[in-house]
Amino acid sequence: MERYFRRAEKDLFKAETSYMANESEVNESIYEKLNARIQARETRRVISLRRLPIAAAASIILVAGITLFFQRKAPVSSFQTLQNNSRQAQLSYLPDSSKVWLNTGSTIRYIAGFQGASREILLDGEAYFEVKRNELKPFVVKSHGIKTQVLGTRFNVKAYAQMNRVAVTVISGKVGVGLEDKQQSSVFLKANQQAVYDKASRNLSQIDDLNAHEQISWQSGRLVFFNTPLPEVLLGIFHKYGKKINSSADFDRCRIYFELSDETFAEMLILLEKLTESKVKTINGVYQLTGKGCL
Repeated sequence: MERYFRRAEKDLFKAETSYMANESEVNESIYEKLNARIQARETRRVISLRRLPIAAAASIILVAGITLFFQRKAPVSSFQTLQNNSRQAQLSYLPDSSKVWLNTGSTIRYIAGFQGASREILLDGEAYFEVKRNELKPFVVKSHGIKTQVLGTRFNVKAYAQMNRVAVTVISGKVGVGLEDKQQSSVFLKANQQAVYDKASRNLSQIDDLNAHEQISWQSGRLVFFNTPLPEVLLGIFHKYGKKINSSADFDRCRIYFELSDETFAEMLILLEKLTESKVKTINGVYQLTGKGCL
């Protein structure tokens, strides 16, 4: 995960530095004039005592002006990090007053103050966003190969490093989804639609007529899995109960319908065994799903 953030941060800084450089061109002529005046003053050998206080005051003003210029020209280097290591959804407010709920084991990073031409966020994990509308500054979420761009809407992004896919679900408004290395979005989603990105094939598909609110039920402690690959289900179980269940590759193709709310871990294991026609054994303190799996 850390390697993913370091690589993504470099790309984000390149974009921000370019934006800051364009902005500083407006002030370039001011700096050149200030510098020329300072050099001209240095060539003067004699300054009358009567004019000395005025010259000193002017020099102070010039130095302050140049300092301010370079402060504005320097790129911002501060990243803000929000991380949720608890067993409950975590609500935070972003610099533009947008809201973000982080699921367990999730992290987001962004340049402090949303400097630059867009409000860009790097995500590993799952997050639900309620974005404050700003047509002049798009809101962009980058997550393991996928770029989600909006102006102001409500949507959920599920993009854990351990998962083989990334899912973007829209609750309301309109969302553009595409590959990070492409300028244009390739899928445009509205409410109750979802885009799914397969990391291996780099294929981006769309699902319609989805119950989007079920996709964000994790905010209230419920887990709803609809035709979900078993590895994702086991990851959700780990986040809810803090206990990891291992499975062999034979189970990777299993897709199940599963809902959890206030069940205990023992009750959940019974349900899991019935749905997968398997047994959960404890081997050296580690939970292991055993059985034929799904062919």
